[in-house]
Amino acid sequence: MYAVQAKRYSKEIYGTKAYDGSIARKVSNHAARRMNERDISMSEVKDTVTNANISYPSLQHENAKVIRKDNTQAVYSDNGTVITVVNLRSIMEDE
Repeated sequence: MYAVQAKRYSKEIYGTKAYDGSIARKVSNHAARRMNERDISMSEVKDTVTNANISYPSLQHENAKVIRKDNTQAVYSDNGTVITVVNLRSIMEDE
């Protein structure tokens, strides 16, 4: 199920110029699943990848950065893959 979504999302993001000048290429199956579970749209992910205003190295994923714009946070790899995404607003509401 999520593989089909990931493929569709990957087509949407492919070739997008990211915040760091790299080219986005793919949305992982895991990220597609999290987008669905966390009610995060492809446009929010694309906006975050393109216009991230916070970026720091990921401690859990080698060769990747945690990037953020507004309430959307993603782990974005050096090879242009969106690994996972989080809606920060929903996390804060849960606390």
